[in-house]
Amino acid sequence: REAEKTAAPMPEGVTWRSDPSVLTPGTAAPDFSLATHDGKKKTLADYKGKVIVMDFWATWCGPCKTAMPALQRLHEKYKDQPVAIVGMNAEGGGEGDPVAFKNENGYTYELLLEADAVSETYKVRGLPTFYVVGPDGQIVWGGVGLSAPPGSPRASNKARAEYLEDQLDKLIQSVLPK
Repeated sequence: REAEKTAAPMPEGVTWRSDPSVLTPGTAAPDFSLATHDGKKKTLADYKGKVIVMDFWATWCGPCKTAMPALQRLHEKYKDQPVAIVGMNAEGGGEGDPVAFKNENGYTYELLLEADAVSETYKVRGLPTFYVVGPDGQIVWGGVGLSAPPGSPRASNKARAEYLEDQLDKLIQSVLPK
């Protein structure tokens, strides 16, 4: 019952309709230990007390690239608040260079590398997969893919990214410590 009170409503149209495989709101986010671009280790505990927006992505993923400007804007909006925007790179054995990709595109939100094994514990079945984790370490929302806003099946990539940003912003606001 407690999880029901803290779970934010599932945004409509942000991600694919067929995403029942994601971790359900109210469950504990699985722990992880991943390296940053400069070799430092980060664990879930490092984000305790913060709202975390996790983006499982890869350099070869078109929808992932579409979502990244929205994530950067959220990072900039919440940089002075207890919010962490975290790119969980899951190249899947690909030859992409996620550090160079983020640098070339001016993305400054946190990057965690080699998240392929972690993606398994987070039930990632497609990219991008997004999670919002509350300050208490509980899953607030999860979704797979990047869809158009409701009623706009042929929306541009920009419109898709703006809608994602708006919905993630609402989720962050709903669980941000007051």
